[in-house]
Amino acid sequence: MKGFKIEINNKKIDAAVYNGVILVVVEKAIGITGTDRALGLSVDWGYYMLNHGDKIRITASSNIETNTPPISTKPLSRQELLAEYYNLKKILIKEGVLK
Repeated sequence: MKGFKIEINNKKIDAAVYNGVILVVVEKAIGITGTDRALGLSVDWGYYMLNHGDKIRITASSNIETNTPPISTKPLSRQELLAEYYNLKKILIKEGVLK
């Protein structure tokens, strides 16, 4: 799986998906969410409050074998799946795989 190895003050989180997107948002807190299109799931690894002086390390990895279990998962909605279908179709047409 591809994703991020995230360390927040020595707390380790491996957020990875088979085929999809992971979003890491950092403001006064760090939120880690994503979409795994291969499994048809929206995933959430949590929201962690940050304090001045906290240490954060984020490393991209294409070889994460064991994922930190998400706090929550939910199936993608029909609208999300349809949007993904049209996006993939557009990419495949551009690459010449589909006409």
